[in-house]
Amino acid sequence: MFDYFWNDLHDLEMLLLQVKLKGNSLGTTGIPHDYFQALPLLNYVDLENNGISSLPDFVFSGIGNSLTYLRLYQNQLTIIEKNTLSGLAVLQTLDLQYNSLHTISIGAFNDLIALSDLNLDGNNLEVFREGIFNISATPSSLNIDFSGNSIVCDADLCWTYHAFGTSVSGMCDGTWGRNSDIYYELNAKVCGGHFEIDDGTSSDLSAVVIPGNAETVDLHGNAFIGIPANYFQSQPGLWKIDCNNNGISNIGENAFLGIGSSLTWMDLSYNQLTSIGENQFIGSSLTFLNIRNNYITSIGLNSFKGLNFLQTLDLQDNSIQSVSIGAFNDLLALTDLDLDTNQLQVLPKGIFNVSTTPSSLNLDLSGNSIICDAALCWAYHAFGASILGMCDGKWGHNGEIYYELNGKVCGGHFEIDDGTSSDLSAVVIPGNVETIDLNSNSFGGIPANYFQNQPGLWKIDFSFNSILNIGENAFLGIGSSLTWMDLRHNQVTSIGPNQFKGLFLLNHLDMDDNSIDSISVGAFSDLRAITLLDLSGNNLQTLNEGKTFQLHHTTPLSIAQHARQANLFECLLSSVGISYIIYKCDMLMLGNGWWEYWCK
Repeated sequence: MFDYFWNDLHDLEMLLLQVKLKGNSLGTTGIPHDYFQALPLLNYVDLENNGISSLPDFVFSGIGNSLTYLRLYQNQLTIIEKNTLSGLAVLQTLDLQYNSLHTISIGAFNDLIALSDLNLDGNNLEVFREGIFNISATPSSLNIDFSGNSIVCDADLCWTYHAFGTSVSGMCDGTWGRNSDIYYELNAKVCGGHFEIDDGTSSDLSAVVIPGNAETVDLHGNAFIGIPANYFQSQPGLWKIDCNNNGISNIGENAFLGIGSSLTWMDLSYNQLTSIGENQFIGSSLTFLNIRNNYITSIGLNSFKGLNFLQTLDLQDNSIQSVSIGAFNDLLALTDLDLDTNQLQVLPKGIFNVSTTPSSLNLDLSGNSIICDAALCWAYHAFGASILGMCDGKWGHNGEIYYELNGKVCGGHFEIDDGTSSDLSAVVIPGNVETIDLNSNSFGGIPANYFQNQPGLWKIDFSFNSILNIGENAFLGIGSSLTWMDLRHNQVTSIGPNQFKGLFLLNHLDMDDNSIDSISVGAFSDLRAITLLDLSGNNLQTLNEGKTFQLHHTTPLSIAQHARQANLFECLLSSVGISYIIYKCDMLMLGNGWWEYWCK
């Protein structure tokens, strides 16, 4: 009967593009060995669930230049012979799921040079030998599914990794790792450069032999107690070692020396190390080193010697109390150093070679008890605002350190924040200061000629004090640098002729919410760069006739008015087109090159 079927089908040879014979019983008579010889357009063949137990040699060779899809799903095939699939040069998809395959002969897939998907799921394969494919001609992107087989995961399988990488699935418990390394379900198996022990109980590393072709070694989550001296030898391609979460308390001398410059990544976190030996990592090219969550108490001079390429060093959650001078000198490429949650109280100058360490280094000192005094200033000057967690973690404008202690100075910033200081004459302002924050204290006044010899001081914040008077020429000594001053929320009652004398660069002056009821003639005459002058919330009823405001006409000026103080004035002057709005002003006069205002 089926002979007649095949003969009838043969008559349609010049028309067929697809043959779908799913769910018949073609296996009872088999497929004639020469049947597909004269079907030049056929590109799709579905023989699913036909009870086929064998295929004759060269059975598909007649359609080798057209067939792209072949489905033999759920038959009874036990073996694919060398010539069964010969000639299928354009075949892209081969579905052999759920047969009973136990053998695929060497060379069986040699001709499948266009194959993109091979599904062998649900068979009885225990081995998959090298030589089944012509590796030089088969696409390396071939997707192979080995799920549902019992393939032994040993070194004989490595050829598949080297040939197809991560496009292989379902082999060795279906587990695959970084850079296509096979993560074996069995212990200490190696393939593609990856070596792993994951039984969780191994404790004697000296009994473990690391293969010479290892590229990555994963020993995490076991019970190893140490790494023997001179342990790693002759692994020239080894670049990654993961020993985290063991019980390692010691590392022998030259433990990693045999690896050489290929080693770039190492994780020793969550162990029991109490120290780092001298020259421990010498000879490596580490860029990443994680030693967090150990019990290290100090960092020695040569602990990280030779690590010129190290970018990330994680020492978080140890018990580090001291760092030796020069300890980080060799870390020329360091971008991230985490010292969070240790027991540091000092960070001595000289632990880095600041002339060679990147100034952009991210340094985390959170969770320590570092004393915030002038001895710490080197860190600011070296690394600026990229430091985290130092001095209560407070940082300010341009990365200045905001100290939690009173009157400390570093990086040009000076601050007092105890809330009770009242006598400014007792406070000595350092000569290197750039910004001063004295807000929210109890200062009652600013002495005459107070600021002297601070040539870089550009910003002063006196807001929220009790300042009643400002002495003559109080700011004269910083006239060539001061650009910003905040005197909001004080008790100033009047502004004399010389209180702001010489402040030619001042562009921001905020005196909102004082008790000012009078301003002397010419009080602001030196403010030639002023862009914001805020006198809102004061007791001004009128301004003296004359030159209370004498400002060059090219200077934009804003005397701001808060919504709650609608009875005050606002004068807005734009530098483009010089438009103006006057509130409660009797007169606006344009002098020779100057604007002069008489406002009420």
